[in-house]
Amino acid sequence: MNKTIYTFLTLLFISTSIFAQEKIGNKIYLYGDLENSINGKTLIYYGVDDPKGEGKIISRFEKKGINAISWNKLFIPGYKYSDSDMNDAINKKNIETIILIKLNNRSSYTQSSSSTSYSSWTDSFNTYGTSGSVVGNVGLLFEIYNKSDGFDKPLAVINGNANNSWGAAGSQRGVTLKVVDRVLSAMKKEKAFE
Repeated sequence: MNKTIYTFLTLLFISTSIFAQEKIGNKIYLYGDLENSINGKTLIYYGVDDPKGEGKIISRFEKKGINAISWNKLFIPGYKYSDSDMNDAINKKNIETIILIKLNNRSSYTQSSSSTSYSSWTDSFNTYGTSGSVVGNVGLLFEIYNKSDGFDKPLAVINGNANNSWGAAGSQRGVTLKVVDRVLSAMKKEKAFE
């Protein structure tokens, strides 16, 4: 009897978690409700050690009309803050929304190339080759928190992915910005901000 109940609950959980996500863009999935979730000054935390990429992400949010500020402007990376210090800084800057952006997955592959040339001087063939790691896919998770509930739990979570379509010329930052652009378009479509 207990096995039957356990199996039923497991199937129920799996089916509800599958249906809980909503596709809102090309490789962009939403959990929760985005409508009016981004209000006022927005603090953005980018969980990847890439200050230049973070600056570009903040800029993308600002271009959409979101009053965005970097987490690293309020909190020095590597320094430990107490909860009260963090709350004081957030209140002092009148932060109403916090968006956490985390690297969800990253894949890469090795790309090799070679070229062969013939030398008539030496009557021989010379082959030169290179190989390197190339970013294949980047996945990001966006968690949106709001002051209205004390930043207690996310109002919405967005899962976004993008493939590198530039080959060796593509970088993790470039593919990340591709995901950010898709997510911002989906946010606008879902009326997350005005």
